[in-house]
Amino acid sequence: MTTRDDPQDQDEREALRARVGDADEVERAACALIAGDIGPIAEPLVEAGFGIPTIEIDPPEDALDLAPLVTLHRYWRARCGPGGALPPASAIDLAELRETSENIGHLRTDGTGHDFVYAAYVPAVAHYAGRDWTGWSIGAIALKFANAHGILYRALHVACARTRKPIACRHEAPGWLGATSWRRLAVPFADETGAVTDFLAANVPIAFRRRTPEDAAEQLNRVGSRPVAD
Repeated sequence: MTTRDDPQDQDEREALRARVGDADEVERAACALIAGDIGPIAEPLVEAGFGIPTIEIDPPEDALDLAPLVTLHRYWRARCGPGGALPPASAIDLAELRETSENIGHLRTDGTGHDFVYAAYVPAVAHYAGRDWTGWSIGAIALKFANAHGILYRALHVACARTRKPIACRHEAPGWLGATSWRRLAVPFADETGAVTDFLAANVPIAFRRRTPEDAAEQLNRVGSRPVAD
């Protein structure tokens, strides 16, 4: 699928930047998602040429038909406490997920409640994107590229924090990545007060296309790196 994730018109680009950087837009999208409405999340993606994502709050394990998602879900569930108490963020140890470590990232809240910083970026995503975004927030990445996925990912983690439940997602990605569709599972962790502060996220590419020279040029222009070999 050819997408317009990077608007060519400067006014269009700046309008999208303003939108994905707006905490009120993220709040509206997160509240709608919790209520069962993905419209505010889907709208900027559809406008950018992507399909409508599918999102499920607290999915059953048998709906997570990919090994990295199942592994993460079991890891999280096994560490939940009595009465559904969330696992402690202090106990996160990515080494315990070594069998699927290429697909796992660690995020922390940035203190605003509407953005999330990668304490450890997902290696599989870095492989296709050509850059490790550890230390960057979801919002900062979206603002840099005027990326329509910023509201999706930020709202997904806001909803994950507020429902205190895992959230699964399937969505399309920019064609220049080569991996054009991804599955994601985010699970929440809490601090000693019970507040959600951290997340582990599994990302798995599920659809691909052979990249063109134009895709390689686009990646080099956007992130300053050449694409991985197809």
